Amino acid sequence: MDSKTDDQIQLDVLRALRLEADVDQADVGVSVQHGVVTLSGTAPDYLAQCAAQRAAHRLPGVLDVVNALDVKPPGID
Repeated sequence: MDSKTDDQIQLDVLRALRLEADVDQADVGVSVQHGVVTLSGTAPDYLAQCAAQRAAHRLPGVLDVVNALDVKPPGID
């Protein structure tokens, strides 16, 4: 079985984030190194932060997820 490349994993994570109702994919950056996904950017609340992590974690080829999303409620600078 062929393993996925980091670029393929990144595309899969971005697609999964688009499908998550609680996540605004435009606010989330995704990088992948050796199967480890790093999520960066902002989430409007803790539920969105967790939803993004779960979406990435359940994908084939993802070995681990580093959730570096900052929770930043709308209207807070």
